[in-house]
Formats: sequence, C-alpha cells, structure tokens
Amino acid sequence: AIVSIVVLLWLSFSWLAQVGRDDPKKLVEELRRGTDVSWQSAYTLAELLRSPDPKYDGLRADPKVARELITLIEGDLKLPLKGGRDEGDKQRIKRRMFLCRALGSFTVPEGAQLLAQLANQEKDPIEIEVRLSALEGLATLARNVGPAELRKDEKVMQAVLEASRSVDVAVPPPRASAGDSS
Repeated sequence: AIVSIVVLLWLSFSWLAQVGRDDPKKLVEELRRGTDVSWQSAYTLAELLRSPDPKYDGLRADPKVARELITLIEGDLKLPLKGGRDEGDKQRIKRRMFLCRALGSFTVPEGAQLLAQLANQEKDPIEIEVRLSALEGLATLARNVGPAELRKDEKVMQAVLEASRSVDVAVPPPRASAGDSS
C-alpha cells in the first residue's frame, strides 16, 4: 500500500509538471517572456511542430504563429552576444537553434527569408549552431511548402547559394589518396 501511494504521488507530480507543455499558445507566451529557460520552450515547440500528429496541422499552417516566432528571433538578434563562454549566450543560441527548427516545420513560407539570413550570419563562432539549424529549417521548409515556393524568392535562393559556397577554414581540404592521379 505504501509503495502504491508513493508511485501515485510521483505520477501526480509528473503529470502536474507536464500540464500545458503541449499547448503551443502557452509555449509562445513563455518564449515572449524570455526567461532563462525559454530555450526549453523553444525546444518543446519545435518538437510539437515536427510531430506527425495531425492535431498540430493547424499550428503548422498558422502564419500568425510563424510571424510571432520571426519577431522573437529578430528581437533576440538585436541583442549582441557577450562572447566567450557566457552562459546567457549559450541559452540564447539554443533558443535561436530551436526556433529555426520550429520555423522550418511550418507549412507556410513565412520564415524562409529569416532562415536564409541566419544560414549565412555568423558574427561569433558560437553562432555556427544557429547557421546549421537555419539550413536544416530551410530544408524542412522546402519539403513542407515545396521547393518551387522557395525558388520564387530571389533572396532565399541567393542565401542558399551563399551558404552552399561557405567553406570552413578550420578544416583542411581532403588529401588525394595514393591511387588518385589528380
């Protein structure tokens, strides 16, 4: 009986902790507040949008929510990173990463230009993760809205081409093997 009561209490607390975690409106509100753990809300929202569950189809097709996320990212970009190993910077980078993944999961092209911009923006080396997430978001968005839709936007196409030409100078080019005649 005691074990059963302990298990029930544990399950009750777990359930209470998770209430509202699948409510996109609450998650967006948490993101708007910009708390220290808002990156967790961004992660949860990205996972909801990426879920194949049809109950989120309306959310994925909502341009208003997509624009809200765009506004959040643009506001965050206006605040410069402190540099170094600042914990606040790390949390903001995580938030941007998950918001890029969330934007890519929509079925409306609202976030394409911002994702394209972020795919080529790296003012600080820590932002490489955001660049990769933005590219991932663009690829997912192209799948969701169709590549033809994204090709209509010249700025997006230019940004994708620039990102594809980007070279990591820290990684040496591959060496030719002994059997190569080139």
